[in-house]
Amino acid sequence: YLFFKNPNFTDSLIFLILFVGFGIKAGLIPFHSWLVDAHPASPSNVSGFMSGLMIKMGIYGILRFLFFVEKPNLFLVYPIFIISIITGILGILFSTFEKDLKKILAYSSIENIGIIGIGISLFLIGKYFGNILISTLAISGTFIHIFNHSIFKPLLFYGTGNIYAKTHTKNIEELGGLIKLMPKTSYMMILGSAAITGLPLLSGFFGELLLYLSSVLGIKENSVAISFLSFVSIFSLSLIGSFALISFTKFSGITLLGLQRKPSEHEIKEDMKFSLSSMYILTTLMLLSGFFIPFVYRLFYKLINFYLKSSIDFSFTNEILFKVFVVYIIFIGIFVILFLIRELLLKNKKIYIEKVWDCGYQNGNIKMQYTASSYVQTLKNLFSILLIEKSHKDEIKDYFPGEKILKEERRDIFEKFLFSPSLNFLKNFFDMVSGIQKGSTQKYLLMGFLFIIISFLILLKV
Repeated sequence: YLFFKNPNFTDSLIFLILFVGFGIKAGLIPFHSWLVDAHPASPSNVSGFMSGLMIKMGIYGILRFLFFVEKPNLFLVYPIFIISIITGILGILFSTFEKDLKKILAYSSIENIGIIGIGISLFLIGKYFGNILISTLAISGTFIHIFNHSIFKPLLFYGTGNIYAKTHTKNIEELGGLIKLMPKTSYMMILGSAAITGLPLLSGFFGELLLYLSSVLGIKENSVAISFLSFVSIFSLSLIGSFALISFTKFSGITLLGLQRKPSEHEIKEDMKFSLSSMYILTTLMLLSGFFIPFVYRLFYKLINFYLKSSIDFSFTNEILFKVFVVYIIFIGIFVILFLIRELLLKNKKIYIEKVWDCGYQNGNIKMQYTASSYVQTLKNLFSILLIEKSHKDEIKDYFPGEKILKEERRDIFEKFLFSPSLNFLKNFFDMVSGIQKGSTQKYLLMGFLFIIISFLILLKV
């Protein structure tokens, strides 16, 4: 009935089905498990390509079919919005709790797909309510975030590959102090970590800034629905950004800073010229695209006009980006001036370097450092309902115990309660009907004959 009475419903239903299909490709929750398993199993150069480009094909498919929907209805907007928010928040939460370097980045890719999905939702919200400015800011932020994520995420995967090539481990509990042994890789990974958390002066900032502005404009609308959705969007983006800071301070801090937690059996030496050259290129692109964003944004004009199906005045968005660019210039100018003044004042003066009093801490050891688990333990306690963990620890009985072992294993909640039961059901079903393939030739001939008769009867009835 709805298909014939409401053509707009038909368009929306078709697009929603396409959204689910392309969402699986992109790694939207709950269809993300393949991505988390694929990244650790792949070489790091493949992981970089997969995260930077391949999963974006799912986003491209979603955007490509948006022109089917002239004016989306809320039946279309709500599911996309809710799935994207869940993907963003749970993706970065699971990233925060992981200890495997590549799993941290895999869940982070899922989180960024969630952010892109929120941008698409805001675009549809603006289109539904006829607010072209909200739509323009949202789709602009979406395109910019897609572009920048395809730069800084491969950078982080390539850095992880360099670390694994020298240490032969991806467990951050066994790493530490790598900034002294692999300084070039470490500094570029720290820059990539700062970019992916959306900090200013780097490329991850601008896409999220436009999404925030799109949401702020939505709150100002007279409609309760659009104001509520915009408020939820701002809250979700803020939550995702906060968790991203925790996740990537753990990622870079535990891995690169402090002391080495476990002596390596291999020589850790930064002699990978080819691997480093690819990181240099991506770091340069990341810095340029972050700093000169008003000029990079011009590349997206025609694409955005295509998806909005109109010719739009981008002066407002350009003005915002240019103002931020000017603030960047002023900030860097002030920093350079202060640095030069400091150098001038200290010129020809003897500088004494002494250790300050630090509560008796003079020479730390690995037992005094944060572990990956302890760093996020408070957050884990808060969201324990989302975690399925098994732990094994040796019991401590003596007053002076020897070395004890603690092992923890975490399973994805969706894998346990959604995919595993589904796969078991399918396995049992196919085991039940597998006898069809073990029959005699006479059985096969009989089944073929019955199929022809049934088909013929159906055709006669038609």
